[in-house]
Amino acid sequence: MSLATTASIPISDFEPQFFNSEPKSIPNFRVGNSHFGDDMWDFKGFHKEVGLSRGRYQIKFTSIEQPEIKLVYKQFMILELMKSYPTAKRNYDALLSFNSYLKTNLPTIVSLSQVSRMIIVGYFQSVLDHTSAKTSEPLSRTGLFKLTQSVKDLFLEGSKAGWNVPRDTAYVQSVYSTMIEESPRAKMPDKKTTKVMFEIETIQRIIACALEDEDIYTKAGIIIQSQCGIRINELVDLEAGCINKIDDDWVLEMWTRKTKKEPVRRLKPCNELVVEVIKELERITEPLRKESGLPYLFLYRARKPGYKGERQERRGRWIKGSSEGVIKVFDKANWNRDMLKPFVERWDIREKGELIPLTSHFFRHIFATWAHRNGMKIQSILSMFDHTSLTMTEVYTHISDEEMKSKMAEILSEDAVIAGVSVGRIKERLKNDNPFKGRTAEQIDLIMGAMRIKIMPNGVCFHHPARRDPCAGEGECVTCPNFVSAAIHLPVHKLRVRKLNLEIEAAKTDGNLIWYEKQTKLRDSIVETFIKPLEAELKARGGEESCG
Repeated sequence: MSLATTASIPISDFEPQFFNSEPKSIPNFRVGNSHFGDDMWDFKGFHKEVGLSRGRYQIKFTSIEQPEIKLVYKQFMILELMKSYPTAKRNYDALLSFNSYLKTNLPTIVSLSQVSRMIIVGYFQSVLDHTSAKTSEPLSRTGLFKLTQSVKDLFLEGSKAGWNVPRDTAYVQSVYSTMIEESPRAKMPDKKTTKVMFEIETIQRIIACALEDEDIYTKAGIIIQSQCGIRINELVDLEAGCINKIDDDWVLEMWTRKTKKEPVRRLKPCNELVVEVIKELERITEPLRKESGLPYLFLYRARKPGYKGERQERRGRWIKGSSEGVIKVFDKANWNRDMLKPFVERWDIREKGELIPLTSHFFRHIFATWAHRNGMKIQSILSMFDHTSLTMTEVYTHISDEEMKSKMAEILSEDAVIAGVSVGRIKERLKNDNPFKGRTAEQIDLIMGAMRIKIMPNGVCFHHPARRDPCAGEGECVTCPNFVSAAIHLPVHKLRVRKLNLEIEAAKTDGNLIWYEKQTKLRDSIVETFIKPLEAELKARGGEESCG
């Protein structure tokens, strides 16, 4: 079983049986550019993402002084690398916090097998009491989970795998649930997002000013992100020739890896503004691509005094050096500071007398909000954003609760045409005891809350995650027996199928068999479970219901 990677070779030569032997007998197998026994694992060239410093390609164990603790950390990190490198790196940063706690408060601990319930309680409490160095405020919900979840997972996984941790670690989960998950600070806020959307006039001015801006990189970045909703790392990762036509429609070809274990090629619809600005960017950066051999569009020459002209490797790519300077890919980490802030100042874009706090991430909110208000279904936005859940997408659309709740009567009306994996059982329940029949919008709202029913843009979920039970559909509502769609959702499902067909063709071209099979299975499930039954029922009724 090899670990996933973006390179042509696996990120590690690890095999599960390596950990079945005594610790001293574990082979010194390769991990990235290093080996298991090394105190620094280097992954340069194995993780394709621009804008990372050299240290972000390394996992260092040098600060772990106790050999037995270091070994368990390494065993855990190998399993985390099976998920993805960013996941492993993020979780290891959290483990360093736990190690620092032990070193400061319990210096006599030499093995994680000595860790007790009280030590776990003490560490979790220290995280709850911790304040941010930047704001002096208590850690955010995300920060809280970041510093505790990995510690919990390490002990649970270690106990199961027979590592040098306490044999009975059941208490870790209960302590984590009580102290962290049930903490008031860990509860999801009522607001979907803390971002305040700019006024439409401001958004229009941002686009208009970008089109007139003399800096091609700023211009291209703003136009592409605002019109396609892509992330900043996806933007600077774009390559020449990324614009193509499929069935007379322009599409943007890109790679995404934010919510996937491996990079996945995506085709996103785009308009003439995007096409024109990318062609302009291709023309201007062509000399840099020819000189450096790099395929990327967001290249620039960084002039560094004293540079000797040798080739350097950075971000997993080659950067060509010359007497005139180094050709580099734009750094995503500094995009807001170096590109967007000067743009706002240059054009003096203000709201309420203050310069707007424009960041690259705002363009995803801008895109999703106005796409939804102009008629795009949230399921389509989910697909374009590569999200794994509609809840995640709703953060970006700034949709009011009233807009969502107003669909309830349409979807579960007495004579509605509905379909789903277990639609017969759900129809029977609605027939015998429909709690929504004859209710007002306010009453429906109360009933939905009491029954934990979630209105989704493509149907109704009768198995709301607030019940804390595992979701049978593993995040894909269309495969869940507790989910139904109505005739009004046919356009949503058909559009999803069209998008999936594009992804299936792309996966076939790339030779990505796993993604090809997964997306094909999902497409067939949507067609057989929703589209065909809904169309058949509408035809039987003489097409009396509109399907959008």
